[in-house]
Amino acid sequence: MKTASADSDPKRVTSLQLIRTFGWLGLIGFGGAATSLALAREYLVIRKRWLTADEFVEAAAVGYTLPGVIGANMAAFMGFRLRRVRGAALALTSFIFPSFVIMVGLSEIYRSSLHTLSVESIFAGINPAVAGLIAATGLRLGLRTARTWPRAGLAVTACLVVVVFRNLAVESILCSALLGIVLPWFRTSDASDLSLQGENEPVSRLRDGDPRDQRDSRRRSTPICLLLPLLISILPVRWLQIFTLFIKIGALTFGGGYVMVPLIENDVVYRFGWVTPRQFADGMALGLITPGPVAITATFIGQMAAGLPGAFLATVAIFLPSFVFTVLASAYLHRFRESIWIRRAMDGIAPAVTGLLLAGAFAIGRTSIQSWPALLIAVSVGLVMTFLRVNPFFLLVGAGVVGWALSH
Repeated sequence: MKTASADSDPKRVTSLQLIRTFGWLGLIGFGGAATSLALAREYLVIRKRWLTADEFVEAAAVGYTLPGVIGANMAAFMGFRLRRVRGAALALTSFIFPSFVIMVGLSEIYRSSLHTLSVESIFAGINPAVAGLIAATGLRLGLRTARTWPRAGLAVTACLVVVVFRNLAVESILCSALLGIVLPWFRTSDASDLSLQGENEPVSRLRDGDPRDQRDSRRRSTPICLLLPLLISILPVRWLQIFTLFIKIGALTFGGGYVMVPLIENDVVYRFGWVTPRQFADGMALGLITPGPVAITATFIGQMAAGLPGAFLATVAIFLPSFVFTVLASAYLHRFRESIWIRRAMDGIAPAVTGLLLAGAFAIGRTSIQSWPALLIAVSVGLVMTFLRVNPFFLLVGAGVVGWALSH
């Protein structure tokens, strides 16, 4: 009989093994949530056998259903399954850390070489590609979430509201959730609307959490809840603005990092003036070529606004809701999935997310597409992402090379 090694026995997974494995997944996870999901299955289910196939499916369901960053939700859930609250904290921190370090380095290089011709020409190619990439993601998602006229109308309305008024993205999500609860026209039996992948993922019947998990999560989360207001109260005003802005965005984001574009843009560009529209587009591009979640763009914004402390606070704030929501949902998973109110709210939110993605593509495109070559890059990347399975990292690198070549 084959004996499981220490590395493949989930009951014997050590903190160091957890840190090493999720750190590696964060380092090689180019391409967003879909890539993170595929890598997690390869390493945690097939190679190490730390999780069962059913537990992996649960992680995918939690990642796409809860608010927060999809990849972070999945990492926290898997860590919770292995070592409960401590495992969730270690897995999420390790998963984010490589992206954080890389983004801090890239942000500092960007700040020091902001006005050099080479950097400007590279981003002149990358930024239109980002617009095309987000637009393609929105269109693919729309094929799943806006298949009826009422849902398509809701998606278009959410897009137009955000494009015209710019600061109503959060209100659009909340109103869409309310419409999904109240009106029957937006309801659907499809439980996977918010999946950004091109194929249906199996969703198993999620079981009740272990009562020990519920007691463990409540006991360990209480000190955090008590200490957080105290820590916030001693922060400088700029730091407090950064923290509160990104924790709000992290808590209200459904459907992945691309949805954050219109949520962030109005505040960081027009309200606080921390970055210019061009710098915001550049930050999104850096987030897309950095491994790990696209939401790591928050690190760039924080560093541009308040240096390294700002980068740290923005990163913690954008991912903290993922940790809190996932730990709570892991303890009450079955009840959460069975709630008719949650399902109806998600029915309204799903098409609105499509609208927010298209609004995000418009936000990036209006500052980056200023010439026919830029438009051609955006359209080309959009078509490739719509009809082919290509890693976005390679498309963005290629677009940067094209931008640099055109300038020379």
